[in-house]
Amino acid sequence: MGRFFSNIQIHNNRQENREQFKKSFCKSMEKKGYTASTEDDSSLTYVLAFSENNKWITLCSADYESGGEDVKKDVQFLAESLKTCCISTSVVDSDFAILEMYNAASTLTDMVAVGDGSGYGFDDDTEFKGRKEAWEPYLTSGSTWEQLSEIWNGDYVFTEEALSEMAPLIGMDSENIISDYDDISNRTDKNIMQLHFKKKGKKALSLNAAFIQVFGEALEPLGFKKI
Repeated sequence: MGRFFSNIQIHNNRQENREQFKKSFCKSMEKKGYTASTEDDSSLTYVLAFSENNKWITLCSADYESGGEDVKKDVQFLAESLKTCCISTSVVDSDFAILEMYNAASTLTDMVAVGDGSGYGFDDDTEFKGRKEAWEPYLTSGSTWEQLSEIWNGDYVFTEEALSEMAPLIGMDSENIISDYDDISNRTDKNIMQLHFKKKGKKALSLNAAFIQVFGEALEPLGFKKI
């Protein structure tokens, strides 16, 4: 059985270091009504994986489903609020992937289907093959549009193979681009960062508080009291 997942690739156009990018990301979240919090009182958590060259940052959330609304909203919002290019990657059963590129105006710049999408309505060979003018500005030195296009149109058992091969051509990390929330959360290397948020002015109910509230009320009639 194949994998279903989505993530977002954020172009670090200002070449910010980890702490600088963290501040920029948190400022963007404030526009959505969220403020930084601890893990215990958070209502929303993201994990970020920085590429070694610091050109791209992979963003994952436990709420991201393959092609789901959460990832679609976030990729557009972050492209506009961070004033950069953001690309959502949605893998469907490891058969094919959809790449959606958004610019700083939150406009869909390009959409690419990678792999065999014939069973999902992407069976037109002329559609969703990528536009050279959209991707060429992000190609690394020595990489060509022809190489990128050839990978997208190649035959692969799993579409993740194609994604891993295309990543270095535009400066992305081959492992990060095929990672979901669980994958990155389980890593502890220096390139991983976890950020927690809660709604402004609203204290999220922690697991401990929820346990006390639910089980405490049920146990009080039996003579038990929290100490």
